[in-house]
Amino acid sequence: MLYNANKRFELPVDLDLSDEVRIQVYSLSAEIYATKKRLARDVVAMCISLHQLKGIMGDAFEDYSCQSLGFARGSLWRYLKVGSSCMAATKGMDDPSELINATTMRAFQLLDGASEELLSAVRERALRGEPINEPLVKDLMKTTERLEQDLANAEDDIRRKDAEIEAKNAEIKAHSQQRADIEREMTGTIEKLESKITAIQWEEIQTANIATERQRLADMLAEDVVRLEAKIRSLQAEAEHAKVTERVVERSPDDHRIAAEVAANRSVELQRINQQISDAKQRLNDTESTLRQMADDLARARADDETVRNLRADFQAFFGKLSTTLLLKTSQLSVDSRQALSEMAEALSTVLPTLHRYGSKEAA
Repeated sequence: MLYNANKRFELPVDLDLSDEVRIQVYSLSAEIYATKKRLARDVVAMCISLHQLKGIMGDAFEDYSCQSLGFARGSLWRYLKVGSSCMAATKGMDDPSELINATTMRAFQLLDGASEELLSAVRERALRGEPINEPLVKDLMKTTERLEQDLANAEDDIRRKDAEIEAKNAEIKAHSQQRADIEREMTGTIEKLESKITAIQWEEIQTANIATERQRLADMLAEDVVRLEAKIRSLQAEAEHAKVTERVVERSPDDHRIAAEVAANRSVELQRINQQISDAKQRLNDTESTLRQMADDLARARADDETVRNLRADFQAFFGKLSTTLLLKTSQLSVDSRQALSEMAEALSTVLPTLHRYGSKEAA
């Protein structure tokens, strides 16, 4: 061991020397150690000066240094690396001597272009009295590279997660928009269906009023038939009475003529009444047929109304279950469930135009 934590030279304790020789060895070793340290500082100072000179001379630096200062090109560039890394490592330090004294030339070469994190680790170790040599710098470089790779991987994971979150947000937004569009269209369709139901209900009232009026007319026709039939029976009775009277009472020629005319008139009146009865019965039959048809149409309309109301309730229940909470959980659904949602959306988009058409005023 050439130096301790306090930077003072010490001889190895197991060195078997006499006291006199030990003193001589210590004196010479301390002088060599001091000279070595001084030379190392001077070399580092020279490297820093070379680095500054390169900044001033630019492209002419290399030829000038080789020709005028006598540096070999390989050595020159190694010295430049030492100067560059030393300036970077000691930047901002009030007393860089501890760092310069603790760091070997090879360590400075390896530190050329190092990150600030690596240089900070080197400064901390040097200030703690640790020697900064090639193995230590290589180990720190590997650790730094591993940490940088871990950081890069973490950043990649964050970017990937951000992309996934963004995609999921876009998917949720698209699902929400699609649901809003479907709900808006279904609301419009339901409103049209409700309007049509109201119109149908009004038509039912009108139909019921018409049916009532026609029933009243049918009752009147039936009464007319009864009245006319009674009148026929009365005329027939009068005709029979006239025949009997004619057989009993002898009539004059004028009486015969008048009786013949009366009989003829009665016959015409009877035919007219029979025709009225026939017409009334036909109108009664037509009215009863119309009433039966209206009753059948009304029953079918009420059945259709009930179907529409049931469908509306089913739609409302369906959209109540298809909540935003379910759409937000699409990432947790299986592939089959997601496919089912897509098929339902396709089916709804297909049936909506049909619902619009049948719910429109033109269809009504």
